[in-house]
Amino acid sequence: MIVGLTWFLLGVIVGTAVGYCAAWWIVNAPQPEPPAATNSGDVHDVAEPLDLFQRPRRRRITVDD
Repeated sequence: MIVGLTWFLLGVIVGTAVGYCAAWWIVNAPQPEPPAATNSGDVHDVAEPLDLFQRPRRRRITVDD
């Protein structure tokens, strides 16, 4: 029983340390650098919202002989 309790407490201590380190690493992970700001005024890289309720366009399928 003493051996089992010892292993249990060791597992709790090691598990707590690993969880704490993992949480610290996730919170303090390095952030990617934002893209450099330009003064060109281009706004063409902004994505337009996707219309999920748009009806599909019908295409006429033709067979060329």
